[in-house]
Amino acid sequence: MTDMRGVAQQLNVGRAGEGTWVGIRTTRDGALINIPWYQALVFAGRVFGIHAGSITTPIAGHAAIDADQPEAAVYSPDGTAMLPLVIRAAMETGATTLAQGGMMAAVSNISVGAGTSTAATPFNLNMANPITVGASAAVAYTGNGTDPLTAGNFLEIARVSAVIDADAATTGIVPPVLVWTADTHAVAPLVRDAGSILLYGEAAANTLFGTVIWAELPETVFD
Repeated sequence: MTDMRGVAQQLNVGRAGEGTWVGIRTTRDGALINIPWYQALVFAGRVFGIHAGSITTPIAGHAAIDADQPEAAVYSPDGTAMLPLVIRAAMETGATTLAQGGMMAAVSNISVGAGTSTAATPFNLNMANPITVGASAAVAYTGNGTDPLTAGNFLEIARVSAVIDADAATTGIVPPVLVWTADTHAVAPLVRDAGSILLYGEAAANTLFGTVIWAELPETVFD
């Protein structure tokens, strides 16, 4: 018969070193404390985020997907591993006549680099943690980086599209919203060494807001 017990510890949580045995933690009534690994990474200061657009000002998208000019990108150097956790985007405007539009999220083993873009400062989701991010991020590309969508080097992980019209007074058609999350899609790709997490928009005269959240660890964690 197995006697499984945990340490009742709701407060004053300790942190053991790597490779140290620790007791299972429970609430005071014995309920097992169990959180997703990515939430534990937030506590450890290993999760970062950026946004494209600011409060009331969206970024300008492209009329069609331009591979080396994403709307938002997080790109990593050698020695870094990234797990995308959340990619969201909302198109705010499009053409004033009916036209196809949409958004796409992708990962690539090619670093798109900065090209001509606006730098985005990664935000540590543990707001008091001093861990420095290894990846770089940029939004609103207007000049080419390195094409990350070459055959065999990328995977599209989410897409939304619709025939849209920004003139809601006459059509009432609402632009699409893209939401990809690791917990609801079961699998998060591992972007290891140089690579990119990418967000694209496509519609005539479109503007959009976007958010990318990722976990970042040294690549040696996955050896």
